[in-house]
Formats: sequence, structure tokens, C-alpha cells
Amino acid sequence: MKEGNKRGNKTMAKKKLIIAIVGLAIVGLIAVPLLTSGYKWTYLGPEDYQLAAIVDGTPIVFFNELQDGDKEEVGVEIGGEKNTQITMRWENNRPENVPHLTFKKITPQNTLIDLQEEVFEVTFKLPGEGTKVWVWDDRQKTYVLSHIEEETYKEKIAKLFVDGKTVFLSANPEEKPLFLTPEKDKFWYFTKKGFWLIDFNGNVKKLSQDKFNGKTYDELQEELIAKTGDSNATLWWADNPVFSPDGTKVVYMTNRDCIGSGGSSLWLYDLTVCQERPLVKNMRGEHYRAVGWLDNSHILYTVYYTNKKNEYYISDISGRYEKLNLEGKQPYVLGIYPNLQILYTSDYSASRDICLAKVDLVTKAVKEVYKKTLDGVLRNSCSLSPNGSRLAFMYAPDSNDTLQYLTVVNLVNKKETLIKRVPLPEGLRTVLNSFNWLDNTRLFIRVTKVIDGTNQISSWIFDS
Repeated sequence: MKEGNKRGNKTMAKKKLIIAIVGLAIVGLIAVPLLTSGYKWTYLGPEDYQLAAIVDGTPIVFFNELQDGDKEEVGVEIGGEKNTQITMRWENNRPENVPHLTFKKITPQNTLIDLQEEVFEVTFKLPGEGTKVWVWDDRQKTYVLSHIEEETYKEKIAKLFVDGKTVFLSANPEEKPLFLTPEKDKFWYFTKKGFWLIDFNGNVKKLSQDKFNGKTYDELQEELIAKTGDSNATLWWADNPVFSPDGTKVVYMTNRDCIGSGGSSLWLYDLTVCQERPLVKNMRGEHYRAVGWLDNSHILYTVYYTNKKNEYYISDISGRYEKLNLEGKQPYVLGIYPNLQILYTSDYSASRDICLAKVDLVTKAVKEVYKKTLDGVLRNSCSLSPNGSRLAFMYAPDSNDTLQYLTVVNLVNKKETLIKRVPLPEGLRTVLNSFNWLDNTRLFIRVTKVIDGTNQISSWIFDS
């Protein structure tokens, strides 16, 4: 027994030594320039940090305490066994027994500082939304609607104190965005039946109309089901809301006005006067979806059919529209940026190039700023730095499509920097996961390490 204990102690000592050496190796990487380049890496830690917001130039991140292994352990605690469904949904929702997220700020020196925070919950009910209660009517010999049990909605909000300023964010940014008003004391809330303005005391004001052409949502929903023959067909009053940069207008998709033809249309709501109106009407059963605002007066949207490729159009706020001329077999817009710039790939089915172009609102043509043909497949993670001087994008190389490489382009001198991995010991399997710009030179990168078959996410900063 003693001899077994000695062997166990020696093994434990070796493990501790290995852990200590690895720890020292990682610590040695912190804020140390790589010998092979003029760039600098900063290791933030073995935590899953994600960018929540940038407030007056200060990046705010939240800390997801649940790694994959943790999610499985809590899944066992809740469900009695490893439940993949429970594990996966935690990417979008946090169970009540899991603590709210921790928020920190990133300093210009790449250090993390805890933020003072207060989390409060706004509870509210939406008139007309909830569970229908049916009762039997002896006279009519059928079930009739008795009433609607209104559901109680909850929205958790984090009140943060950042450099002397008060900032409000969703306490669960993993779940869904919080559409705050410019005054930061109310938020807009969207459902398939409409949208509302809600203050932090839970007072509700409905902004959308109760009826369209004299018919309620429920009547239109029944009409849609009868028309399509699909009992799962859904009527959307205001779907995919996209706010203008100045926060005074919102454009959204709806199908309430095109049940007969099928498809959808675009509507615009002016928040300054609380009025909505159709923006782009449905013509032949096509679908419309807003991509984003080019400026405060022009919206880029896509039109798609069941048997044709997508097409892109630009509409002003009066509803005048023209087709945007994008080259390629199946162009797909990846993002919209200041100064009328867009990122797109010329063929979405292949996704083997990326193009940055500037839109001419007069001719509705685009002028190429940068284009790159890839030796791999483009991933969705791509964006411009805040001042537009740098472009970063990820792609899976043909040599190994289980990996992701990150390319950073200086658009001033067109110099490209290829990042294949973070500076960790060779032999350790790592995959670049995603990134965000912290400012005009710093990239916040999340990296997946595969250890004993389990994914562990760590956070890094790359200064270009």
C-alpha cells in the first residue's frame, strides 16, 4: 500500500510539473512579440470571452463560465444523463440555476478589468399574446375561445458602470440582442404578432397595428393556413428588424399583405412619428429580406425566389429602388460598413473569394477596393476595422478543411498577414474559432483547443 502511494505521489508530482511547465510557457506568451514577426499576441486566459459591445472605444466582453465539459456536467445534474439537446441550447439560453454572465472591459494595454454591475429583471405581459383557452359550447356543439392567458415575459438586463458612465446590456447576450432606445431607458421587443416599446418598469406600449385590412393576426393566420394547406405556416407581422444607424427607423419583413400571392414584403416604421408604411411591395410571390442600411436613407435588401438566384436592390426610404450590379455567378453580401462599403463573395455556392467594394448610390454600381481568390472556402467570420483601414476574414484551407485560417489585410498598403494558429506548443490541436475587432489594429480571437476529445475555448488578442 505504501509503495502504491509512493507511485501515485510520483505520478501526481509529474502531472503537477507538466502543468506548471505548460502554464509557464503560456504565461511567457503574454504580451510578448513573436520572434518571427512585428506583431504581438496577448493571452487573455483559458476562458470563453465574447465581445458584448464597444462603448466609446472601450471593448466590453462577457465571460461564459460554461465550457463544453461544464455544460455536460450540469446537463447530468439537471437531466440525469448527458443530454446533447440541453448541452447545445446553452449556447443560446442559460438555465435559471446557472449564474448570469460576468462582464469585463479590455484596456488599451490588453488587460481585463472587472466591471461593477447590477442585474435586474424586467417582467411584462403583451396584450393578446399567450395561450388560448377553449371551452365547450353546448348550444353550438363545439369548442369556442374563452380567453387568452397572457404569458409573463422576462428580460434580464445588466447595468454596467464603465469609466464613469452607465451602460445597459442584455444580461444574456448569448440568447438574443437587446434593442435599446437612444435614451437607454426602454427597449423594443419583437414577436411574430408585432412589436412593442417597453420601459424598465415593465410598462408596455404596442407600436404595431392590431389589424391589417380590417383583419386581426389570428384571422390572417387562419387565412394563410387555408391558402397554403400547411398547418405549420406562420404569419409574421414584423420579422428580421434592422435599425437605421441613427436609430430613428426600422425596416422589417412581413407576409401579412401577400397571403394571396405568397412570399413576403418589406415595411418601414418611422420611430420619430410612430408610423409604419409599406416600403417594397410583393409582386409575384417573391421573398424580401433587409440586409442592412447603407446610410440613414438607403437600405440594401435581397430578393429571392424558389427557383432563381438571389438579387440585390437598394431602396431609399420613399420606396424608390434599383438593382445593385454585383458581378459573379451567385453574389452574396457578407456585411455592410461605413462609407457605403460592402463585403461580398461572387459565388456563394463555392465561396472561394472575397471582395470589398464601394457602392455608388447614383449609378447603383460598385467599385472594387480589394479582392482575393482563396485556396480554400470562405467562412462567415469577416469584417472591417472601425475606420475601414483593415480587413480580416477566415477561411478553411483546401489542405485541411477542419482548420480555419485568419487573414488580416492592411488596405492602405495591401499587405496581407496570414495567421494559421496561435503561439501554443506544436502538437496541440487548435482551431481558430472566431474574431472581432476591438479597435483599428487589435483583433479579439477565440481559439478552440482539443484536449482528450473535449473542446476548450481560450481567448487571445492579436495586434496588427
